[in-house]
Amino acid sequence: HKRLGLTGPLFELGVHHGRSAIVLGMLARPHETLTIMDLFERQSENIDDSGAGDAAAFHRNMAHWCPDLRLESHTANSMDIDFRTVASFSDGVRFAHIDGGHYRELVLNDLRKTEQVLAPHGVVVIDDFMHSGFPEVNEACHAYFAGQTRLRPVALGHNKLIAAMYEHADAVRA
Repeated sequence: HKRLGLTGPLFELGVHHGRSAIVLGMLARPHETLTIMDLFERQSENIDDSGAGDAAAFHRNMAHWCPDLRLESHTANSMDIDFRTVASFSDGVRFAHIDGGHYRELVLNDLRKTEQVLAPHGVVVIDDFMHSGFPEVNEACHAYFAGQTRLRPVALGHNKLIAAMYEHADAVRA
């Protein structure tokens, strides 16, 4: 994106204590916003026990590692929010990292909603695609890509599936 001069907000869904959000924060340019969404203290809604986000720990870590970052934080269940209403997404998300819940229905929800706000040059990374403890992530991705979608898988690395908007997938893969 930097080489091509492409800009836009970054998004992470499911941040736990912020380890990958810190990386995204360091990649964000000064005018870009990192928007995060997590259940945090609403763990009763974490029906698959796939994480235990802690807002205080997350914000402490972000303040330490990315003190100048433009950060927008949402304590929310992605099943209940329309991503198109998130103000920072209005110009299209250039990079999204999906690592929320790990059950089929929720992963499909997160993929569909993220696709709706992705910029034409946007990239999505889906975490735990090959995790043996969360097989429904893989199942949901296969179901998603078998249907009507504007995204196309472009790479697989370690435990992450990388997808890009269909018209830019070859350029991203290259």
